[in-house]
Amino acid sequence: MAAQSDEIYLNIANINVEVGLATSQGSYNNTFDGGATIDKVIDAPSADAEEFHNQQTHIWHTTTEPGGGLELVFDLGVSYDITALHFWNYTSEDYDVDAVLFTFFDAAGEKLGTHALVPDLGTRPGIKAQTIPLKSPMNTRVVTAFLTGSNGEIDFQNIGFTARLSDPQYDPKN
Repeated sequence: MAAQSDEIYLNIANINVEVGLATSQGSYNNTFDGGATIDKVIDAPSADAEEFHNQQTHIWHTTTEPGGGLELVFDLGVSYDITALHFWNYTSEDYDVDAVLFTFFDAAGEKLGTHALVPDLGTRPGIKAQTIPLKSPMNTRVVTAFLTGSNGEIDFQNIGFTARLSDPQYDPKN
């Protein structure tokens, strides 16, 4: 286990993700083809990994509800102080993610805060992460991300976090 001061990249090796209940009705297009799971949203091996957009790598949800979106719930397993968000967006305005609302919760499920993001378009030919430095609330255990597209299209590659293990002695009530 990393020392408290060491930053680590959180991905499929050390966190879990699932589709949240606030996800709007719609189509997942080819997101789950060939046995793929939502885990591919956290499979970038590092914050500086380059992703190539293809049918096996991307998440694509088309919502049929005006203002609808895709909710992802990240369970970090233990509490972290998140120092950066990493977002690999699609490369074209026709299908990209136009906004993400991140909400942070502690281990007891108490809401700690939010961060709204209007992500940049992805790079070409390979998509590199947009890194957003963040001062998240201390002791974040769960993060939800509600992703939207102005035209109902929500297409992107990956989401990751850089974080430090929270101080196990920290008590927000003191």
